Amino acid sequence: MTSKFLPVFAKNALLEAHQALPGLIDGSAKEADVLAVCGHFRRRGLCELLFEGAPERLHRFLFMSGCAYLHFLERAVPAARHVSKAAPFFDALASMDLQRARRIALASTAPFNPKREYEEDFLYVQRLMGMVAQRTEPAEVRARHAALCMETDDARWHLVEALLHDDTARLNDALTRMLREEASRWRRLHEEGAVREEEAATEMHVCIEGLALAWLAQQRGLGTLSDYPQVPSLARIVPDERPAAELWMDPMRW
Repeated sequence: MTSKFLPVFAKNALLEAHQALPGLIDGSAKEADVLAVCGHFRRRGLCELLFEGAPERLHRFLFMSGCAYLHFLERAVPAARHVSKAAPFFDALASMDLQRARRIALASTAPFNPKREYEEDFLYVQRLMGMVAQRTEPAEVRARHAALCMETDDARWHLVEALLHDDTARLNDALTRMLREEASRWRRLHEEGAVREEEAATEMHVCIEGLALAWLAQQRGLGTLSDYPQVPSLARIVPDERPAAELWMDPMRW
């Protein structure tokens, strides 16, 4: 157990999600509000995994995050959303819900916003979404992503390329490197006092994006490692059944 307060963090996550629910259901919530609700679902799922060792509960709440985000996407104008901030896309993939992830990808048509996101972040998520949505990738998109990542040797560039070209060795190297860099980032932020206690007990230990990418690689027929940093094998157990898509709207059933 990462913290004795995991049960408290779990309870708080659902309380905060519940409070913000009306605006999300009626369509008045803004992107930041929706992402916050999805973040509460994600944290609750992580608490269930880390405290109870219950992967099916993790997948349940990640699934709810994906459903809630799709509800928002299908109602929001493109200018009100940002592709690089679509963490619930990874929640849907990590819950092994390819159908929801594909619908999110198809609905995520917002253009790059230089005032709100970095272009390399935008292109990374956009290319993954294009892959999931089975869209043909324009050559200029790949070229632009390559140009941006050339100097930094961004692991995410190699990861996308490995997925597109069915390169198992490159995939495992890139995913492992990305996860180690993510772990280092969390440690640095923690040392600087910039990590909240509930984040230190949950997101700092399990990377949902990494879990999503490992599962996507498996779906594309690539060989994956049994364990990656911050992606415990327990979290990769396939759920026996899928909840109802409207579950996220009904707190009495959470």
